[in-house]
Order: sequence, then structure tokens, then C-alpha cells
Amino acid sequence: MKEHPTIHKGFTSSCLLLLALIGLSFIALMTFSNRIPGTDDPWRKALTGSIFASICISGTLFALFPSKCLQMFHFRPQNGDETSNKSEAASINGKNLRFRGHHPSCGNFWSHTFEIGNETFCAGCFGLALGGILSFVGTILYFFADIPPIGGYLFVFWAGFVGVACGLLQYHLFRYGGSLTHAFVNIIFVLGAFLLLVGADDLTRSLQTAIYILTLNVFWIYTRIELSRWNHGAICSKCEAEPCPAIYGEAHR
Repeated sequence: MKEHPTIHKGFTSSCLLLLALIGLSFIALMTFSNRIPGTDDPWRKALTGSIFASICISGTLFALFPSKCLQMFHFRPQNGDETSNKSEAASINGKNLRFRGHHPSCGNFWSHTFEIGNETFCAGCFGLALGGILSFVGTILYFFADIPPIGGYLFVFWAGFVGVACGLLQYHLFRYGGSLTHAFVNIIFVLGAFLLLVGADDLTRSLQTAIYILTLNVFWIYTRIELSRWNHGAICSKCEAEPCPAIYGEAHR
């Protein structure tokens, strides 16, 4: 079995995950400490909603273009052809290797993709995109139309807390799930961030707390990307194909 260079990134990914979870815990402490001054200024809510809406739009657009994700997740064909689902890189045991849903079609990534008709989609990107769209709609309704969420703000806060935690821990808690599980967890990951922000915003009415959560959102996205890179590298490291025509990060050694 060949050694894969991305395996050494496991420690870095674990540190990022730990920091992300600590940051998530601090949101609960800030929300229920009653030590952060709040304000009812209308611009606070509009500013918070605008920033979060921009995050949703950016994340959704990125997730909707899997060819761009090809480089983000460090997959690329040996011959440099990075076109989408129909790109043919080389062959493994006489079989052509294609990139389907920006994942190699070697069979090792069966839980990362799903098919609709003749098209193959990345389950993770699909979940992130759908979660981003739903969160954007929710942002318009809550932050700009003043429509309160169903279930009360305390319920919304903890539902969001659990959703974000599940999203960050998806490669530990749901590693044996299929593509639908993978997609669903990423949907609730993004929706969780939205619900957490809504709950904290109403409970604290604090711009400081909102800015902290919005900053963490960017860090959570970065952590999610690094965890995915680590997971993909771990899968590739267990593959017996040598040499593999799909290079993950650096060339296989």
C-alpha cells in the first residue's frame, strides 16, 4: 500500500476541528452569559442579514460549479484535463477513469456522489448548495421581512447548534453513510449556521455576538474544506491501484 502525502494533514485537520468546536461552544456561552450589551437598532439586524446573505450566495455559487471544486479538493487527472463529468484521465486495470461529480469514478467514492438521469453530482456540494439556498431565503424572511421562525428562538438556537456540530463531525459520526446521508448532513450544516445566528441574534440582540458568529461561519467553511481534503486523502491512501491516474494533491509516492 502506497504512502499518501495528505495523510500527514490529519493532525492539522484535527486541530482545526477542535478549534471549530470550541468556537461553537463559545457561542452558547456568549448567548446565555447576559454580559454582552444588546441593542435594538434596526441597522444591526440589516447589517447581520446582509453579511450572512453574501456568505450564502458565495458558498452556493461555488458549490454549484463542481469543476471549480476539482482543484479545491486537490483531484486532477494525470494528463491535466480537468473538464467535468466527461473527462477521461487514464485507466486502472484496463478501465477508463473518469471524474464524475468531480470525484474519480474508481468506486472508492461511491458515498460521495449520486446520479440523476445521466448526470452525476457531488453529494457534499449538492447539500451545501441546497442548504445555502434555503438559508438565503430564511435570511430574507427573518432579517428583512421580520418573520419569526417556527418553534421559538431557544429551540432554533439549539437546533442550529446541533446542525453545525453534526456538519463539523460528519466524517466521524457519519463515515459509513451513503450519498443521501452525506448530502443531508451538509444541508443541516448550512441550515444549522443560519438557525444558530437567528437564535443568538434574537436572544442577545448583540452586534458583537453576530460578528463573532459570522466570522466563525467563514472558519467553519474552511475547516469543512480541510476535513474533506483529509477524508479524500485517507480514502486514496487505502487504494491498491499503483500508479493512480488521479493525483490527489502531490503526486503519489
